[in-house]
Amino acid sequence: MFITISPYNRRVNTLAAAPAKIDTYRAINITKNPLYSNKKDVFVKSKKISFGSAEYNRQAAEELINDIANKKVTTNKRGFQAEFFALGERFGIKSINPLDKTAQSQDLHGINNLREHYILNVIKNINPEIATEPVDLIQKDNKYFLVTELVKGTHPFDTGINSNQIKNILKNAFILDINGIVHSDLQSGNIFLLDNDKVKFIDFGAYQLLSNKGSYVSSDSIGEYDIKNSTVKNLHNSSLEGKFLATFYNHEPVTHIISYCDNPYLKIKSNAANFEYRMIYDFLSHNRAENPKEFLTGYLKNKAQYYHKPLAGFLEKLEISPHDTEQIAQRDSAKQTEKLFAGIFSNPSENVLKSELEKIQLKWLMNDYQGGKTKAFDCYEKYIANLEKYSAQAAESEKQYFDIMKKVLEKYKSFLNVPEYKGDTLDDSQNPVKRIFEESKINLIKQKDKIIKTTKSNNKIALLITGLTAAASVFGLWHYNNHKKAG
Repeated sequence: MFITISPYNRRVNTLAAAPAKIDTYRAINITKNPLYSNKKDVFVKSKKISFGSAEYNRQAAEELINDIANKKVTTNKRGFQAEFFALGERFGIKSINPLDKTAQSQDLHGINNLREHYILNVIKNINPEIATEPVDLIQKDNKYFLVTELVKGTHPFDTGINSNQIKNILKNAFILDINGIVHSDLQSGNIFLLDNDKVKFIDFGAYQLLSNKGSYVSSDSIGEYDIKNSTVKNLHNSSLEGKFLATFYNHEPVTHIISYCDNPYLKIKSNAANFEYRMIYDFLSHNRAENPKEFLTGYLKNKAQYYHKPLAGFLEKLEISPHDTEQIAQRDSAKQTEKLFAGIFSNPSENVLKSELEKIQLKWLMNDYQGGKTKAFDCYEKYIANLEKYSAQAAESEKQYFDIMKKVLEKYKSFLNVPEYKGDTLDDSQNPVKRIFEESKINLIKQKDKIIKTTKSNNKIALLITGLTAAASVFGLWHYNNHKKAG
């Protein structure tokens, strides 16, 4: 098993095990609205929970927590803020142990576990197949410990990822997006690949919620009191359609622009966008795909079918007052844009492939804390220039797509035109766009040269054979005439 817990976008080395067979099951009798209890210093009171061949035992969990507190057990499954300990074969305990205890963002009391327990229950009620199932929440020595199902599987970066798995990731991303739940760290370490191409997301410690007002609330801003007393629900208890429609009325300035979708008429954060620049880009930049162009093409085709197409359908069904003409126009523009994306990505040209890879590369650089940020502005300027070229070569709907991307990129300039994103350039050797597309052209030229050389060589052989055949014919005729005369 492998876990990366990085709510503050920092990658940590972790350990992976071989793929294991998964038993699918669901926790039952979980308290939906836990209230605080002082008894035994325990926050959530729960009974034994039956899982068929095994049971969750609260006493065993508390004993393991005591051993964790007394440092009697160790684990190599950890992340920036927490450690993960197996509780038998089917459960695990997430314990807080920040790598950097001096950091301002440190979590010494496990409030992130409290917040994550809340959102995992919300997700379970939407679709239990999307994320790790919450089992229990235990408070010990003023710290919260999260008990979850123990997910056994592999991670995309370790074993590769196929088209069906990407399809299921995008399906999950769509469901979370329209319900206003943003994972915020959807990289390989937080995605488990299970049997039958199923997938599950883990580590929702840095989630964001779409509020009733159409803006996003960070989990860091949700207090302990609000969750324990269920008042956090008041932030996002509107209907799914109501929260989504509220984004049309929200005029607050956009923050962390790379997390938003590419549709300029939609002000929503996108798990699909997060997955792209965190996982897809890493996969391509580290040569994890055997045929990168084919991999990227397949990803966009899946995105067209399982993200943009259903999102257009969702927007189609949103009911707006017939008197609210401004919002109707915005909804219709958003819907048409999603339909355009679905059409373009269902059969992407090479320039569309380049554009999408340049886009996620820019987002990756803007988010990179290991030196990539200073290359972002240079990358942005080159991308803008390339969009102009692509647009000039395009026709009809593809031209519309490039014009939309230019419109989207206009919003980036105010964010990028600061020293934080300037000073360096991205070398060709570090640029998968150059490597993937220019190498493919070089290989194509090499193949053509090989064909030409082979053809020329074959032609020479053919001429030689023709010459020898002709010589043989002349010799045969001469020999026949001489033989005839002698006779």
